[in-house]
Amino acid sequence: EPLTDDRARINSDTATAHGGRHSAKIVIPTGPAIPVHFPVPAKLPSATVNATLRVWGRSSPPGLTITPKTGGTADATLVADGGATVTLGAEWSEVVFALRVDGNATIVGARATLLSLQLASPFQTGGRVWLDDMSLRCVGGTAASPCPAS
Repeated sequence: EPLTDDRARINSDTATAHGGRHSAKIVIPTGPAIPVHFPVPAKLPSATVNATLRVWGRSSPPGLTITPKTGGTADATLVADGGATVTLGAEWSEVVFALRVDGNATIVGARATLLSLQLASPFQTGGRVWLDDMSLRCVGGTAASPCPAS
């Protein structure tokens, strides 16, 4: 599976936002179902941690999917409310993922576990996904790796 597709685009969209003035608009290319990875702007600790990822999303056409994915570690476990993959509709809806990264992530370069949202279209025509109001909150760490003070 190719790592990049030059037809995929991520733009700031001022026409359609859930909160504020902008949302991220991601164009999913036409053709075979190759997912697009949208990076979550956070670095997870390399020890065991529980977190909640919240994001508002919508798609055109309805039916595109969003799945949390990790990179940089082989022992990350992702659990999502209602399943690991969520199907987006035409209207804005909040998507909540419960995330658990289990112990001693492998360091890749200077980075520990990386988090992204995998966006995919079941349609040959591709589609568009809008994401907005994203937050990642630590909800449970360990004595060795506590949640950061807020």
